[in-house]
Parts: sequence; structure tokens; C-alpha cells
Amino acid sequence: MMQPGHENCVRYRMVWILLIALVGFVIGSANALASENVKVSVTSVATLLSHPWEEAQARVESVNDALLSAEVSGIISRLWVDVGERVVKDQHLVTIDDWSHRLQSGQEEAGLEILEGQLHLAQQQLNRVVTLQSNHQASRERLDNAQTDVRVLKARVQQQQKRLEEVRIRLAKTDVSAPFAGIVVERMGQWGAWVTPGTPVLRLVDTVHVELSAQVAGEAVARMQSARKWRFQHQDQWHDVTLKTVIPLESTTTGTREVRLLFTNAPPVPGSAGRLQWQDARPHLPAWILVKREGVLGVFTARDNKAVFLPLPQAIEGNRTPWPFADQSQALIVNGRQSLKEGDSFTISAVDGSTP
Repeated sequence: MMQPGHENCVRYRMVWILLIALVGFVIGSANALASENVKVSVTSVATLLSHPWEEAQARVESVNDALLSAEVSGIISRLWVDVGERVVKDQHLVTIDDWSHRLQSGQEEAGLEILEGQLHLAQQQLNRVVTLQSNHQASRERLDNAQTDVRVLKARVQQQQKRLEEVRIRLAKTDVSAPFAGIVVERMGQWGAWVTPGTPVLRLVDTVHVELSAQVAGEAVARMQSARKWRFQHQDQWHDVTLKTVIPLESTTTGTREVRLLFTNAPPVPGSAGRLQWQDARPHLPAWILVKREGVLGVFTARDNKAVFLPLPQAIEGNRTPWPFADQSQALIVNGRQSLKEGDSFTISAVDGSTP
């Protein structure tokens, strides 16, 4: 026979079990009712997509930036230009005193005349020996000697001609000329200074033929190459550029690769620093549209008045994410998405909403 105290205890337990079951039922019914009555706004994927911009440091570089050096020894007798002056191709910039080179040129010309005279005489002697030898009045040895004399003198004449040509070239190089059109940005040579081959005298920069050089992170190079558009920002001005090449070498210290681009309009001056920006060719969803379910980021789509979770495994929380599908007409749930679960019913309160 059950004791009265024990009977009361069993009765209390049964009451608590019934109460817990009733509370669970009420909560579950409330949740189900709430899910069925969730009001959401929807919009098509296309209204949310955008093409984000990325950027990297960039600098305008001249294609031609040269230190012009003396190619012969001598004293600078004339500087025809100064810093800041614009010059044209082949314009005379610096004159080196040429007296020693003219003197040497005269000596080599005189030496050539002597050798040519000797050759002329040797040729006449050879002609006479040939005539005598044909009449059996000269020996074969005499003929061989005359022929050898002519060959040796011809070789010496050719050698002297080369020496004279070399001296004349050095004489011509006493005038330092502009190899391209540009602006003189630095002057190292001075009037009366002695220079030797390799001594820099001027720095000349081409301001017309320029390129944009940018350092792009290795992981961003592929996106930059496939971009829809590139532009250079410098002092609140925008300059359109086109991609020329990506240097196939990555920096071991910064992990960046150099990219060269060409300007489509008037470029800034060489040395201008700014930012290269490119527009990603892939359409992206905004970061705020993402929700996380079971540790996976994605979006809720509306299908037959049911919430369907579409996972986007490549998404990163807080960042825009590329839309990986060709179809951009799907309806995404905007407002109300945070309280939804897979398969929940909802009521659409607005269409084409596009705010978080």
C-alpha cells in the first residue's frame, strides 16, 4: 500500500511534467505562428549587385629618363641649356673643347696620305715588274716581293682609315646632343670642368612618353587583369588608363608585382604619385545582406512563400561577396531575414526593398 507522502510526491511530479509539456507546446505554437507571420521585404539579386573598386599605390614613370654623359675627354666649353628647359631630339646641349681631337684627326689624315702615296708608288713598281717578268727580264722572287709590298701597304691604308674614322667619331662626340625630346631636370656639368668618358653632365626626362607603374598584391593581380575599368587618382583628379603588362616577377619583401599601364588622355607629369583603382568584373553582393546559419554564410531567397537558405561558402563576414550564379533574377529576402530559418513561411510587406 502506497504511503500518503509518496503518493503526493508522485502527483507533484506528474503535474510538473504536464506543465513543462504545456509550456513547450505553447512556445512551439508561438514560434510557428511567429514564423508564419514574419513580414519581410524582397528584392531581386540584380538590384543589390555592384562592381566594387580595388586600389594600389602607383606612380607616373617616364619611359625615357637618362643621365647624359660625356663620351670623350676634354674641357666643357659651352653649356647650351639649363635646368627646366625643354629640348628637341638631336638638339646640341653641351660642347666639349675639341682642339686635341682636331689635332689628332689632322695627324691621322696626314698619316693616311703618306700611306696612300707609298701604296701608289708600290703599285707602279709592281706594274713594271710584271712587264719585265713577262719579257723574262725580272725574276719570280722580285715579282713576289713587289706583290707583297702592295698587299702590306693596302692593309696599312685600311688600318689607317679605321683609325681616322675612330678619331672623327670622337671629334663628333664633343657635342652632346639630346637623344630624345624632353626637359632638362638636372645639370651636373659646369663650364670649364674637365670631363672623361662616362662623366654625367645632364639629366633629361621625357614628359610625353610616360607610363603608370603600380605595385599590386600578388593575390589581387588576377582580379586586376580581368577588371572592367582602370583609373589613376592624383590630387583629386581621375585619369583613365589601360593595362599594358604585368611584370612576371614578385617582390620577396612585399609580395607585390609591378603593373604597367598607359594613359588614354593627357598624363600627369612624371613622378606624380597616387592610387591605381580597378573595378572588379565580378558582380558582388553587399556585406549586410549575408546571414549565418549553422556556421555558413549565405542569403535567404524567396520561393513559393518559403524562405530558402542559399549558402555562399566563399563569403567572408563583413565583406562584399561575389555572386557566383548567372541568374540575377532571384528574389532575395532583405528586411526580416535575420529571424528566418530554412523553410519558414512569411508575408511580403514590400517589394524591391534594398536596405538592411
